[in-house]
Amino acid sequence: MKSKRIAIVSHVNPFSKGSGQVERVYNTLLALAYEWEELTIFTLHENKSYLDKIEVLRSVNKRISIVYVKNKKPNWLVAFLFKFLPYLGYGKESNFSIPFLFDGIENELATKFDVVLFEYWHLYKLAKRLKNRGIFVICDTHNILLNSFTEFIRKKKWFPKIYQSFLIKRYTHLEFEIALKENFNVVIAINKEEEKILKRKFPNQKIYYFPMGIKLKPIITTRVKKEIPNQYTVVYYGGLSSIRNSQAALQVIQAIEKIKEIEIHLIIVGSNAPSFLKGYIAEKKGITMLGFVENLEEAFKGVDLAVIPFEGKYGFRSRLIELMHYEIPILTTEDAVWGMGFIDKENVLISRSVWEKDIQIALQQVDLRTQIAKNAKNIIEEEFTFEKTYLKFASDLIQMVD
Repeated sequence: MKSKRIAIVSHVNPFSKGSGQVERVYNTLLALAYEWEELTIFTLHENKSYLDKIEVLRSVNKRISIVYVKNKKPNWLVAFLFKFLPYLGYGKESNFSIPFLFDGIENELATKFDVVLFEYWHLYKLAKRLKNRGIFVICDTHNILLNSFTEFIRKKKWFPKIYQSFLIKRYTHLEFEIALKENFNVVIAINKEEEKILKRKFPNQKIYYFPMGIKLKPIITTRVKKEIPNQYTVVYYGGLSSIRNSQAALQVIQAIEKIKEIEIHLIIVGSNAPSFLKGYIAEKKGITMLGFVENLEEAFKGVDLAVIPFEGKYGFRSRLIELMHYEIPILTTEDAVWGMGFIDKENVLISRSVWEKDIQIALQQVDLRTQIAKNAKNIIEEEFTFEKTYLKFASDLIQMVD
């Protein structure tokens, strides 16, 4: 076990529940707890922490400290600037609010730790100062934020095209020419395509490929073939708090409503559904909203197909590999599997037509669904386990620091 001291700085509280980002930070902490003697996490929102997650972490390593940074509020002028400056091309509100919240931790990081892992690049100025003081600093990008920012801007149809292009150009400069350039000893890429982009942008920097993984749980029940023809169960799985995901769930509902030839029961697994989605579902038959689910095996029992119409080429879709672990065949988009290494009709199904048509075709191709689900599960066990992602990173980090 490494004797050096490591700190993790994350505005995402790893002890909360819900998003894939939360689980990535938590699993990273858990893996580091096995390999490093002293570990400290600086994060926000103590009221959102679940004690059971903390207890699991401390059962692995008792020398873990949690520092909750005070969730201070800016005065009215500073708050106004945080919201206004992004419209002048200075990033997003988070580029100002996150450094504001974590202001004051620099001296402790510089004097008490040998290694600092930053979740996202928002604190690049702090990272640069620490690096200049001899601290080994790492940035887990989680995803190239330019890609999600571009999608965010393009959806603002009321912005003139020339203004949209201006904001995207400015953000590109911020991410690639200022934030990530030479401020970190190691920059982490979350998928294979983003690894290529970062290596091309920063040929002289250490780029480390570190995808998301999952803890494989033993599967108790065996999947059985349907006994009733033309009756199927479809699942949508994903957190519903974001507009993007809730609209994706609605897209699945509306596609299934157009299918008349077969009977489909839809299950929606995901927390924090917005009121418009709850209201829409309340008026429909054949839809079960489960919310947040602890026992996914039970929720996925009898499911024939997962339909995940995610848009946007960025990051890593951890929900997909969870579904694959439970041997659920997936119909999704090229965007969703971008950089993950999955291939259409081999370990996933890619929708290239209208959703209702592709859903019906997929459901009726039983042998193909069965085979791609098995193929996908094999890839998960070969590449995306906790051991081959998180523990590998924790072990490799020791070599990088030495």
